[in-house]
Amino acid sequence: ELYFKLEELIHPGAEPVPPEYAPFREGDVRTSRADTSRAAQRLGFHPETNFRDALKKTVQWYKQNLDRHQWGT
Repeated sequence: ELYFKLEELIHPGAEPVPPEYAPFREGDVRTSRADTSRAAQRLGFHPETNFRDALKKTVQWYKQNLDRHQWGT
């Protein structure tokens, strides 16, 4: 799911390229139970930006700060 969101942000309007899967490597995270509910309860933490908007800002930063040839533009 994350791959296709990134693909859409990096190449808007283009037909998505299917991901290529490879065998797991040492240190790969196979499952995640990321959850901010404890931080909300104990620290009053609440994200100011939703995931899609944060991902979009991250992609924009990389596009502005990395060489153009790495993005195919």
